[in-house]
Amino acid sequence: MKKLDITINSAISIGNGITISSGTNEITFVSAVEGSPDQNTFYAGSSSIDTASALVLAIREASAATAVLGPLSVSSTNSIVSINFMDTSVTAPSASSVGYASFSTSLSDVDNDLFEYDSQVLVRSPHYYKVTSDNGQFIQSAELHIYVYIGSRYSDRPTQPTYVVRSSALLANTNSATFNISEFAKSFAESTLASSGTEVNWNPFIDIFPYYTQDNNVYAKQPEFGIAYNGYGYFEEGVNPTNESALAQSNNRIIANGRFSLSVNALKASRVILEKDGEVVQIENISNDLTFSTLPLLNISSGVNKDFEQEAVNNNYSDIYENLYLSEFTSTFSNSGADTVYIERLDGDVEVVNVEYVNECKYDPVKLVFVNKFGAFQSVWFFKNNSLSMSVKEDSFRRNTIGGVNMFGRISSDQFSTSQHQQKNLYKTGKQSISLNSGFYPEEYNEVFRQMMLSNDVWISYNNKILPVNISDSSIDYKTSINDKLIEYSIKCDFAFDTINSIN
Repeated sequence: MKKLDITINSAISIGNGITISSGTNEITFVSAVEGSPDQNTFYAGSSSIDTASALVLAIREASAATAVLGPLSVSSTNSIVSINFMDTSVTAPSASSVGYASFSTSLSDVDNDLFEYDSQVLVRSPHYYKVTSDNGQFIQSAELHIYVYIGSRYSDRPTQPTYVVRSSALLANTNSATFNISEFAKSFAESTLASSGTEVNWNPFIDIFPYYTQDNNVYAKQPEFGIAYNGYGYFEEGVNPTNESALAQSNNRIIANGRFSLSVNALKASRVILEKDGEVVQIENISNDLTFSTLPLLNISSGVNKDFEQEAVNNNYSDIYENLYLSEFTSTFSNSGADTVYIERLDGDVEVVNVEYVNECKYDPVKLVFVNKFGAFQSVWFFKNNSLSMSVKEDSFRRNTIGGVNMFGRISSDQFSTSQHQQKNLYKTGKQSISLNSGFYPEEYNEVFRQMMLSNDVWISYNNKILPVNISDSSIDYKTSINDKLIEYSIKCDFAFDTINSIN
């Protein structure tokens, strides 16, 4: 991004002014008498400092009204007016004199991270953004210009705000206004699971330009550039919860079937190391330069474990799993895949994830993939028996079968057919469901199952296809090892499509 500094040499006389250009658009500001109602005018005062302050107010007011120069951040220091052009396509902004205005300009680069918003916006929960006056005095109204977009950061930002939100119904004698901004990004946050199994999180960028009105003057606060996630916080977590972990899931113990995957928060992590028996088998470097919408949450997958698959072929493990505790059969049937994951954080700490494998030979394990509370993909394996069912809906009508088709295939007015349907189906449609049983899980997986039940987006890996499902069970009883000994769950899922393809 570019910053244009305009150094005012002396107060600008009435009728003179400055034209500011972004390269493609421009706007002119003219000095006028004090209290002039005309747009794009300013009262220069008696000194260069007065002129700089008045010009900043005029630019902010014009930017809030039309954004003709694109999103801006404007401030002044003594007699210097600093204009940050937030549109990365603006490469050579400039200023020219109208009449006899005396000033000089300089152009410099601005670090994009200067305006980084340090909170994650979880779109399924309210996220409150407060606009407070800089001087602590009462305000008349507040306004947000919100740019929400996916794709390349900054360069794919729309030229006009996606939303403009204004609040003038403020409490009396207040110096701030609060907005809920999560709703504006909700429709842009999306998690997609391709038929190939590729997991992609689309985390929209949400750039916020706040303004407030005080004594009929418009003031712009520093903009903040954030990232939205398709997640949520719990009630007891309070206002604006964020994930401070480098791991984008709640459990540090993974139960898998031959391979596993986990999601990493790229804002917190620098590197992921996978080890087996203390030896490094895989390294993933994490980029913190989040230049595209798919980079904030990264899915790390382990490789296919051929040794694990061959073990099931060479040995007969059927029926012996039923009476074993989880720790017993995971250690007995663990394979040569990674058993420990180290996530190195940007702050120097390390988070550790332990991986255990279940080799189920009596049933075909089924994997569910869902979007968890952090907006990241997470997998749960259901190792025991599953059963498929179907429900059918239909609509029918009664019809007259006299005058039907006779034995020669011709229509006869007096023919009565006993082979035609008097009760004729107008349409039939079917919905399939599947009941799944998890097998034994550690108690810490209660939180995983809770997030799975609350997820809006769930997929099943079934018959070598990735298919969308909705969990139809509306309640779950959390189990504990003290009360329930061995912990396992049964759930029912509805396939999220009609059995007969009915998409027009």
